[in-house]
Amino acid sequence: MKYLFKLLLSFLLILTLIPLKSSCVFAVETTNNKGFIKVMENRALKEDGSLWNIPSFDYGEYKKIGEGYVDFTAGPAYYLAVKRDGTLWACGSSYFGLDGLYGLYPEKNIEESDTPIKIMDNVKSVSGFSALKKDGSVWVWGIRDHSPETLKKNKLQMIYQGAKAIDNAGDYVNVIDNKGTLYSILNNPNLQARKSLKNISKIAENVISIKSNYFIKSDKTLWHINISSDGKILGSTHILNNVKFVNLNCAVKQDGTLFLLHGDGYPQRIMSGVKYAYNSIRECMVIKNDGSICSLGYSCPISYFSLPRTALKNVKKLIDHIALTNDNMLLSLKFYNGFCTQTKIGENVKDIYTRDIKDPYATIEIENLDGSRWVFEYGTLTKIDLNKEFVSNKDHLYLDNSGTIWRKSNSIPPFQKVASDIDNIKDYFAGPDCVYIIKNDKSLWMYKIGEKAIKLCENVKELFWDKTYSGNPSLYLVKDDNSLWILKAPSSIYDASRKFSDAHKILDDVKEVNLDMPINYAITNSGKLWAWSESDVELFYNGINKFKLIVDDVVSFDINENPYILGIRKSDGSRYRINNYIDITKQIISDLYLNKANELCLNIVGQSDNSNGQNNSNKLIKILDNVVSYNEINKPNALEILVHCEDGSLWRYNRSNKGTSDNSISDTNARLEKIFDNIKKYGSDYAILDDGSLYTWGSNDRGILGNGTEESSDKPQKILDDVNWVSFSSYFRLALKNDGTLLFWGDESNPSVPSFHIDNPMNLGTFNDSNKIQHYNYEAVGINEDIDVAVKIKDSSALKNAKIILDSQIEIPLEKNAGDYYSAVIPGLSKMGVISYHFSANENGNIINSKEYTVEVISKDRIIIDSNNDELTLSNNVINLNGSLLAMNFPCPVIKEGRVLVPVRALSEALNFKVLWDGKSKTVSITKNNTKILVKIGEKTIKVGKNNIKTDVAALIAQGSTFLPLRAISEALGAKVNWDSNNKIIEITTSF
Repeated sequence: MKYLFKLLLSFLLILTLIPLKSSCVFAVETTNNKGFIKVMENRALKEDGSLWNIPSFDYGEYKKIGEGYVDFTAGPAYYLAVKRDGTLWACGSSYFGLDGLYGLYPEKNIEESDTPIKIMDNVKSVSGFSALKKDGSVWVWGIRDHSPETLKKNKLQMIYQGAKAIDNAGDYVNVIDNKGTLYSILNNPNLQARKSLKNISKIAENVISIKSNYFIKSDKTLWHINISSDGKILGSTHILNNVKFVNLNCAVKQDGTLFLLHGDGYPQRIMSGVKYAYNSIRECMVIKNDGSICSLGYSCPISYFSLPRTALKNVKKLIDHIALTNDNMLLSLKFYNGFCTQTKIGENVKDIYTRDIKDPYATIEIENLDGSRWVFEYGTLTKIDLNKEFVSNKDHLYLDNSGTIWRKSNSIPPFQKVASDIDNIKDYFAGPDCVYIIKNDKSLWMYKIGEKAIKLCENVKELFWDKTYSGNPSLYLVKDDNSLWILKAPSSIYDASRKFSDAHKILDDVKEVNLDMPINYAITNSGKLWAWSESDVELFYNGINKFKLIVDDVVSFDINENPYILGIRKSDGSRYRINNYIDITKQIISDLYLNKANELCLNIVGQSDNSNGQNNSNKLIKILDNVVSYNEINKPNALEILVHCEDGSLWRYNRSNKGTSDNSISDTNARLEKIFDNIKKYGSDYAILDDGSLYTWGSNDRGILGNGTEESSDKPQKILDDVNWVSFSSYFRLALKNDGTLLFWGDESNPSVPSFHIDNPMNLGTFNDSNKIQHYNYEAVGINEDIDVAVKIKDSSALKNAKIILDSQIEIPLEKNAGDYYSAVIPGLSKMGVISYHFSANENGNIINSKEYTVEVISKDRIIIDSNNDELTLSNNVINLNGSLLAMNFPCPVIKEGRVLVPVRALSEALNFKVLWDGKSKTVSITKNNTKILVKIGEKTIKVGKNNIKTDVAALIAQGSTFLPLRAISEALGAKVNWDSNNKIIEITTSF
């Protein structure tokens, strides 16, 4: 036997020495991410009493910070923890800004500490700046005067005796006594000074748990304490059944199902298998039954928003966020929080285009396959009268071929005349609150809806409005003799007189005008370029002329992609750029220009004679020849110039902003760098090559480079292949591939308020340098929700056939993104269940696999409680009555026992029935002409005249409204019901 055992060991040893081309599993495992029982902010407590700092996706790590604890509370910059011996310890910053408290360390006269400091003995539990001692006494501290001088006033105060549980809810401290009675005690000195508020209020009896104004009764029902904006307690509301645990804005049922407690009062199911949760303002932290932590809310992996994600496939054309698909469907797209929502505008659409190419947000015109034409504006479709041809469309107004202005409206007829007392209109311009009109006789008029048109002046050839000025802008006009005039706007757009000041001539012999820059420009027929700002206009009206002559010999303005750089062309064919941000009194013209030989040249001295506006230096360096275009990019300490040449190459030249004297011939070549060959399109931070590959570089705020990080890069990084078109804004990117796939990344929300958050719980992950495969997996998603998957496979240059393998053995190819990132979409399930998957790839002939990931597919129902204390599910079905949305004084229908129920009053009154309520008999009376319908609460019968209609579900009351099964009450009212399962629309139709 010993011999056989040694032989087996030898055989196993030999096997370990043989290089096998088999599956190598790289699992993400750790001993630190499980065993937790409580979590708050970035701290968590384990069963063994150890207290930990926990990571937030891409930041931080699991780190033990203490042992021997039984309870704790925490804020963004502090924690308070109770040890087994009853001592209470504090650590961190003394100021907790969310509730305005100051003074973490009572009677210590210190503001912060990096090490825990003992502040109390004999403590049972802690909540915020309050503690429950083992003798049942409740103690509070913390002051609302933030000055350090008042720290010595931060005394411990006892506010109650005989408590068995507490919760600090900010203005109130909630206390459960030994009999299970819940009290709320005022804890805000400002509110305590109000005589209308009680210092202590009895809330409920038979209470077993309290947290943040939510409490659980002994019958496992969950209730919420209602408090008015002025701090008055208004009672409590029953919101959920069978609850075992409640915390800040979240609750866990007896079966382990997690519900988020939304501000609208309708709890929503999120996931199962939960034993603890904490929902802060920023995110909801969840502890699963195995002690691991996941999170949802305003905290997510960087890759969630910084990698391209599929918005739509089969796209043929895109204008702004309106997409035409190859199957002739027209969709409106809305991007927010990493999702793209689609709203159908129309179908059978042949083409779309915008009438005003210069305005990307102009009204979109639609041409259908049947030849009809429509306009889409302000979210509505309007059919165009083909007998009325519009020759101009700007500022949401339309000029037809008869010289009449129309505006689109939602009424009938869809187009209504503007300025009906003015005809023979040649051109128009919409100001802040009125329309300026040039007639065919060249007279200029001002018109405001509801008022009579006012004639301003005559002999007007062109009209300009300075839209870049945020104050009271001026109206500029060019007369027949090419003179440029200003009409100063009134001091207030609400000026009852609606009068402009007299016109003032500012220039003669004007050829072109440009008001699209922060500084205004005009070119005269003699070739002079003039510049002025709106502040110069104010001085001009006071008799001071500060208009500047910039340069001579200019023939026209030049097209330039940079909105802050003005392009001009001189008579010798050379092309210049003028930076609008320069002080035009000091630096007259940029020291870069493109000569008539298409050579980009640099003036290395760049000194100018400010008296005459001429550049006297002739020391030039040729940077590149055969130049097609160039783009100047301002940086903090340098000016970067991108140059596109005729051979398709793209070059980058960096020039110091410290002064042109620092630029010498000797270092010009060192500053010049070829970035690409054969580009098709480029911008300040991206380029599309002829082969369709998309590269990005530069700043990476909000992940706009699309490389899965927020790390900026001067070196171009490849992001996508097969790209045909891109749209780049400040914090948001769109890319359309040749196969019709539309992708997006970045953030399209308010630039000052990032919107990144995840609506489904995601595992925090525990990655380190040794993890080959790194992936944050969702713990749960809703029914029919696709799963966007991003995975990082380190050192992936040799990978082939990277894919996702589902438990059904279906394989989904992974698309290569920037760096080591891959992405794909797992289709959602149409019913509740579990999706299991793992990653697989071929690396140098070896098959590598990840661990198995599982995602729960759950019905994310929202719940209300009816008058019988039963739970009802809010339905996401839409109800249309005769083609229009049914208006209800309730968010949506409800579901009970599989039946859709609707508010009786809403449907009845929409059909012109009269509804009366008899509270004594709990009966609803519905009448119209000779029809009388009676509905009694709790009964499964609807009485219609002398007949009875049986229902599956009894009439009930929820939030003050009577509900009945939809089909039964509709038929009783003489209506028919049809269910559109594809669009989840309930159609109710009547013949009367």
